[in-house]
Amino acid sequence: MKIHSLQTKFALLFLIFFFIPFGLLTFLSVSMSKGMLGQSTISHLQNLVEVKKMAIDQWLKERIGDGKAISESQEIKSLDPMRIEPYLTLVKQFYRAYRELWVVNLKGRRVAENISDFSYEQEDWFQEAINKGLFISSPKFHKPSLQPTIAISVIIKDR
Repeated sequence: MKIHSLQTKFALLFLIFFFIPFGLLTFLSVSMSKGMLGQSTISHLQNLVEVKKMAIDQWLKERIGDGKAISESQEIKSLDPMRIEPYLTLVKQFYRAYRELWVVNLKGRRVAENISDFSYEQEDWFQEAINKGLFISSPKFHKPSLQPTIAISVIIKDR
């Protein structure tokens, strides 16, 4: 097919010289922006994970500090149920992070709140708290509410 008209030749040359570079430029910019967007998203998610990790670490350190402070209080050290129960109730009211607080004697039995003959002496958290002074469990989901739960056991040191 021969093109005889000069106007048609110029129009075709214009279209070729305009659309081919424009198409290549568009393709390259879209390809590069996809890569940069992916990298930006990954970087943002990594930063978010770091921030959340630091927040969880800080929260856990605060709970461990709370456990140590609670275990060092005179009410807890007394092992007197009449002194312990009001103290634990007060702690639960002020620190809403705790679902349950127990004081267990060296035989593994609760000293206050729901006192029973059941012994926790063979439990991992009890044994490790006795041996090392502190036990922190892995997060587990509490059955009824499906909320994550962590057990923190701190030994009560005698004066």
